[in-house]
Formats: sequence, C-alpha cells, structure tokens
Amino acid sequence: MSIVGYRGNIIFDSSKPDGVIKKLLNVDIMLDLGWKPKIEMQKGIKETYNWYKKIVLNKE
Repeated sequence: MSIVGYRGNIIFDSSKPDGVIKKLLNVDIMLDLGWKPKIEMQKGIKETYNWYKKIVLNKE
C-alpha cells in the first residue's frame, strides 16, 4: 500500500482460499547453506513498481 500510494481499505474475505494449496518454493535449504537475497523485499517491490510505471504505463 505504501509503495504504490494506495490509501483505501483492504478487506480480507476469510470465506475465500488464502493461497495455493501446495507451495512449491521454499528457500529454507538455501538459507541454511548461507545464501542471502541481494535485494530486500520492500526495495524489490518498489523497484518493480517503478519499472512497471516507466515501461508499461510510460510514466516517470
């Protein structure tokens, strides 16, 4: 919400599924081996959103 500037409300509908039944991606083993992500989640979301605005929406 903060990255894209959304000021509305988000309403969670608990009657709907909350994700995929089987998660096929798990980085626990990689983390145990010493791997660390190069970009923090918030920064990655911000950079992706800025790319989207620039490339897809043609806005700076």
